[in-house]
Amino acid sequence: MKTPEAEVRLHGRRVGLLRFRKGRAYFTYEDDLDAPAHRTLGQIFEDDPRAVRRPIGGGVPAWFANLLPEGALRKQIVRDLSATPTAARPASRPCTTFTR
Repeated sequence: MKTPEAEVRLHGRRVGLLRFRKGRAYFTYEDDLDAPAHRTLGQIFEDDPRAVRRPIGGGVPAWFANLLPEGALRKQIVRDLSATPTAARPASRPCTTFTR
């Protein structure tokens, strides 16, 4: 079975890939920092672009978790996705594209 994946795009340009395994998401940043079309996704990726970002305690890596809403809206999203509270999206139902 193929590991579910989701492209991460910034202003329509692919900058990385989220891979979903066992209820967790792992992010690999793929953008070329020297490319003319390069835009900054976040300083953490500029400082160490080749590091694989792993979730802490389950779900998605911290950088992505910080983009999710909190409180009642987050709980509603979790219910809608049938996910656990720490997961942004279950591995069986990955999104196809995450756009900032």
